[in-house]
Amino acid sequence: MQETVDEPAISGTAIGPADVRDTPHVKPKFSVEDDAEDPGAETDPWIGRTLSNVYLVEEKIGEGGMGSVYLARHIHLEKAFAVKVLVDSVRGKNNAVERLKQEAMAAASIDHESIVDVVNFDRTEDGAVFIVMELLKGEALFDALGRGPIALHRALPITFQICRALHAAHERGIVHRDLKPENVFLTEKHGRTIAKILDFGISKVKKAEAEEVRMTKTGQLVGTPLYMSPEQARGESEIDRRVDVYAMGVMLFEMLTGTPPFDGRNYFELLWKHGNEPPPRMLDINPNVHLPEAVEDVVARALAKDREIRFQTMEELERALMGAAPDMPEFPSAPSLPPERPSSEPRRAKMKAADPTPRSRAREDDPKLAVKNPWPLIAVALGALLVVGAVVYAVFGTDRAVEPISTASADRAEVPDPGPREDPTGADSAEAVTPTDPPSGVTPPPRVSVHLVSHPAGATVRVGDQTLGETPLATALDVGDDPLTLTYERDGYLAQTITIVPVVGLEVPEVRLRRRRRAQPSGGTGGGTLPIKTGM
Repeated sequence: MQETVDEPAISGTAIGPADVRDTPHVKPKFSVEDDAEDPGAETDPWIGRTLSNVYLVEEKIGEGGMGSVYLARHIHLEKAFAVKVLVDSVRGKNNAVERLKQEAMAAASIDHESIVDVVNFDRTEDGAVFIVMELLKGEALFDALGRGPIALHRALPITFQICRALHAAHERGIVHRDLKPENVFLTEKHGRTIAKILDFGISKVKKAEAEEVRMTKTGQLVGTPLYMSPEQARGESEIDRRVDVYAMGVMLFEMLTGTPPFDGRNYFELLWKHGNEPPPRMLDINPNVHLPEAVEDVVARALAKDREIRFQTMEELERALMGAAPDMPEFPSAPSLPPERPSSEPRRAKMKAADPTPRSRAREDDPKLAVKNPWPLIAVALGALLVVGAVVYAVFGTDRAVEPISTASADRAEVPDPGPREDPTGADSAEAVTPTDPPSGVTPPPRVSVHLVSHPAGATVRVGDQTLGETPLATALDVGDDPLTLTYERDGYLAQTITIVPVVGLEVPEVRLRRRRRAQPSGGTGGGTLPIKTGM
């Protein structure tokens, strides 16, 4: 019997991971940087505090719109843990507290090797809520994808682990609802790579008495648009385990090709595609990908618009993939991970930037991928846009970094990367544009320092006709309420634009440039930018 959720569900990147992306794609939480100095350690009231009488908080390793993550050490066991606490601005919000509690309960109840282990949920004397989790070292799947597609012999074992973990969750009536590369962490254990699923904060638990824990109002979107199932995009009221099957199909598609099957210039377009547009073939998206046709067919079925045609369980999906590629190992070897470089940066969710060319040929002749009536989706998506905008700014503020959405495909894993990731500190950046001295007696306007980073580096950044320099770049902007549009340009890549508001505390997200690809027959829509308002 399928478990259901009697409210529409779509949360996510734009609307939140649980706390540090939490959501759109910054370095993952629960990782620790060995050499980093926390500039706020001296003033952070959590540093040096002992929680539950045993967890001594030592340093901050991540933060987001709803929560901060600290490294804490058990004073008796001398073992390090990750502690997530709600920030003061949301501490009094019942839904935020409920989500943190939900995350702890869901992860603890599943007890699976591929789900992050939560060991404690508690409150401080002054009412602050926190959870204690295992401390992970490694990188998020999102960061691994930043280097390009993942070879089949590595992608499938990662997928198998995710399938088994989610099957265990589904058997306990828990649907994740926000599966995405930012919520999958790759770590090492005994020489093998282990995939760990994070953020069950917006998961849905079916209680024995069929009473749902409601953390969102009816009609509110819950989930990440890039990985959202058609039924979520349409705002359907009953959501079950098959939304996770669909999201896994999207993630596997992205692992193998370097780009998700659907993207758009705004949320409306992206939601419409999930609900109506047949998925393209992976070979059409990335001609350099060499996959068995059986794997193509399995991914296409996982992405079926009709959930009755999809694989009904994660176990079915895993079995189908094993049959399509029977010689795959159960676990990828540890060398599939890059040299360990733990980080204290919080993860910022990013959506890919827009390519003016349309998608390649899709499987339009496949009856399993039949398009449904788009008008219910259009009505839901228009309303969702208003909800998304309000929620992103009001709730997540500065900690949502959104990159424009792209249709461009990444090169295959075997194609050399255009260059290594550059140091985002801006140490070797081009000289920033400096202002002229103000007239005598005139107080200069306040300015905010920003770091502009792109991947790959070497992109020229402009504001209007003014060139700021090449990434990585450190510069300063006049503080104000008027939005600024930054344009990133680099030979061989599509120009990307992001809109920022230069306010105190501004953190500009890294912009991931997408390679140009051959123009396809006409059919694309006009360009656009996805505005970001940060720093409040």
